[in-house]
Amino acid sequence: MANIGQFDKVWQRQAEEVKEATLNSYESDPSIVTDSLNKEVHWTLKSIKLTSNATMSSDIHLTSNNTRSTRRYLKGKQYGGPCLATIPIDRCWRCQPHWHLNRKRLANCVLGFGYKTTGGKAGKFYVVTDNLDDSSRPKPRSLRHAALQKEPLWIIFARNMNIRLTEELIMQGDKTIDGCGARVNIIGGAGITIQFIKNVIIHNLHIRNIVSANGGNVINVVDHIAFRARSDGDGISIYGSSNVWIDHVSMSNCVEDLIDAIEGSTTITISNSHFTDYNEKSLHVDVSKTQLFEKVRRLKKKYENNASKSKMGEDRTFSKAHEQKTYELLKKIWFGGANSVGVDSAKVNGKTRKNQSQRAIVASPRD
Repeated sequence: MANIGQFDKVWQRQAEEVKEATLNSYESDPSIVTDSLNKEVHWTLKSIKLTSNATMSSDIHLTSNNTRSTRRYLKGKQYGGPCLATIPIDRCWRCQPHWHLNRKRLANCVLGFGYKTTGGKAGKFYVVTDNLDDSSRPKPRSLRHAALQKEPLWIIFARNMNIRLTEELIMQGDKTIDGCGARVNIIGGAGITIQFIKNVIIHNLHIRNIVSANGGNVINVVDHIAFRARSDGDGISIYGSSNVWIDHVSMSNCVEDLIDAIEGSTTITISNSHFTDYNEKSLHVDVSKTQLFEKVRRLKKKYENNASKSKMGEDRTFSKAHEQKTYELLKKIWFGGANSVGVDSAKVNGKTRKNQSQRAIVASPRD
């Protein structure tokens, strides 16, 4: 029940608090974030090349003499050479031989628009030992009991476990759900809801076969139970929230969306994850009509500025591959003759939306 914030006082307070946090975390110039990410990738690849024939320091070796079942090897169980991780986020934490002794290092590794996310770094560890779920009276040491606490927490798991959520798992802010070192399946029940909160990390979970839950009285914070309507069946629902990082998550076969980010949710990073067997053939993000047209206007102006700098009869070339591809795509849109794509009005599936709120469609790799 997304509009619960209109009549429940606890939800109203959370909505107001997170609104201020969202405005403070909003990045008005997205190129700053993307340029920073590109630099990190470039630096990582360069450092790997420079050290490929050298002996790396012991703090970034993957050693073969550690027999812990939670060790992460990048190239075979007995590999003892330098770390081969090429993704900056992975290289930041995965190359540490004793990562399990410093789990919270992960919070220093986020890149992208959710780069300010720290999750439960400021809090204690909470070890989940019970895989059973009760949506109204959760038992201590269960995942739901951990997620609804008010203080920051870094939530880890004592062993491999399958967790069937009887109703959507409504989280509180300043939390990390860290499944590293165990195989944690959220399976066969409801999904995870991140609503009107900030600062959440979800790491190394397997979320699959998510269904709609019936709703009813569901606890959302340690001292508050609210009525919830039937859930949609999203794997992870992000509603009116900010500073969210979803990393190394495997998701498949959810009744609705795998991940749904709406209602002004912002500063979100989704990285290094695996998505299969989804019903929707496009990715959906809610934007206003004004935002959509402003983005189109800025893209067109960017293309015109670059085109004006081209030499007579020759296309402009760019040093960065992504800038070259962007220019070529914009050229097809505004200078492609009969094959160009006109953007005279906001349209989805060939029909102009009449309501003020528009949904931007981005083609998925399956199309």
